[in-house]
Amino acid sequence: MDHFAPSPPLPPPHHNETASTSPLSSSLPPASLPLVSPELLLRYDCQGPRYTSYPPATCFTSDFTATDYENCLSVAAPKRPFSLYVHLPFCAQRCFFCACNAMENPGPTRANAYLDLLLQEISMVTKQLPNSPKLTELHLGGGTPSFYDISSLARLHETIYQHFSFTPDAECAIEVDPRVSTTSQLRAFRSFGHTRISLGVQDFDPGVQAAIGRYQTKKQTHRVMETCRELAFSSINIDILQGLPRQTPDSFRCTLEEVIRLRPDRLAIYSFAYLPAAHPNQRNIKADLLPCPKDRLKMRTLTDLLLTEAGYIRIGMDHFALATDDLACAQAQNRLSRTFMGYTTKKASDTIGVGVSAIGDIAGSYVQNHKRLHAYAEAIEHGRLPTARGYTRSVDDEIRRSVITQLMCNFYVEWEDIRQQFGIDPLAYFASERARLADPKESTIAGLVVLSDKGIHLSPHGTLFPRNVAMFFDQFSQSDAQTARRAFSRTL
Repeated sequence: MDHFAPSPPLPPPHHNETASTSPLSSSLPPASLPLVSPELLLRYDCQGPRYTSYPPATCFTSDFTATDYENCLSVAAPKRPFSLYVHLPFCAQRCFFCACNAMENPGPTRANAYLDLLLQEISMVTKQLPNSPKLTELHLGGGTPSFYDISSLARLHETIYQHFSFTPDAECAIEVDPRVSTTSQLRAFRSFGHTRISLGVQDFDPGVQAAIGRYQTKKQTHRVMETCRELAFSSINIDILQGLPRQTPDSFRCTLEEVIRLRPDRLAIYSFAYLPAAHPNQRNIKADLLPCPKDRLKMRTLTDLLLTEAGYIRIGMDHFALATDDLACAQAQNRLSRTFMGYTTKKASDTIGVGVSAIGDIAGSYVQNHKRLHAYAEAIEHGRLPTARGYTRSVDDEIRRSVITQLMCNFYVEWEDIRQQFGIDPLAYFASERARLADPKESTIAGLVVLSDKGIHLSPHGTLFPRNVAMFFDQFSQSDAQTARRAFSRTL
């Protein structure tokens, strides 16, 4: 595997002790939060976007074509590095809870055929880009990237390194399933230049695992964690889900305590989105086994309490990190951002997405590939970029995106930052939104925000429901209630 040169290993993250904090951020509440009353809970628990993008992906249209994407690539910032997301959709077995664009065990022939298409797409995309494009971030997701054997993964990385160079501080991350990832694979990922790794766990309780069709022992997870530490991955993340069937506050406490013993650098603790109409595999989950809203909230507050006591810092809506991790440092310095790949410290001006269903953000436009494998394959086999839909943002979209991103990442917005960034008077521009937020009749956000002429920040309860507040700046959130019910998860 030494026939190509991977990016050099990244140094461990350093905490900037002199980092300044915003006047508004210094007034944010501690992570340990009081319980919300049942009455308020009923008001707060609504459906809405997660705001990995603004406008949300439900606004993308098929009017945006492959030709539009080519035009965006041709005018992408030539001197600024890109982020690259690579989607590998296959899994040995699909879990009942999964909401990703994943496909169950296609067999080696189909899996290798997909890899051939993916490598062609990378070549097609880079032909449209400025010369010598650089990456500041590489992320392999799925599915399960470790579904592929080492030789196939080596072929993928060789193609990436042939078409891109890397900045000295680039972050290379990969998602793995501890049930199927071998020591040889983990060693290969490290040799390819990956320094960040994310392990799917979801829950350690056997009853919950049976209800979601995912059997994963503590021993399997411990083995992968130990191997990753031996291989000197600079940041290890664990994914957990709250709100799964048969979960209770007591059982979830046991899972959290086990995770704390593992001591990952980062934790992503997502709220399970039960959308069986959109994800047929979720129909295997019985709705009456899901925890009630009151128990879900108890799990949220329990998470804050236990992880804060264990030395973790809450990052944005659903992440935690040790104080020495880059995410915590970026939040302290107001550098934290949010993309389709999650919270990030390496926000590039443009993001390229390759693979079936992958989403990019290029030159002011979102672009998404075909979700269906046959449509993706047909486009590439005919020499076309596999663009299915997209959206070109307006100036208003950019302004609102900035506000929403600040709320989702840092729980506050300073109007002076918006004024300097866009040359507008934000108090006048958002006069109607500010009036609605201040209206006591707006029950879905009552008690969630603190307003002033300097900005807006979230109250202790507001940090649990940032999506509720962000929706007040979303021009599209009320446009189609039926779409919201079908496409968006609940905010709790």
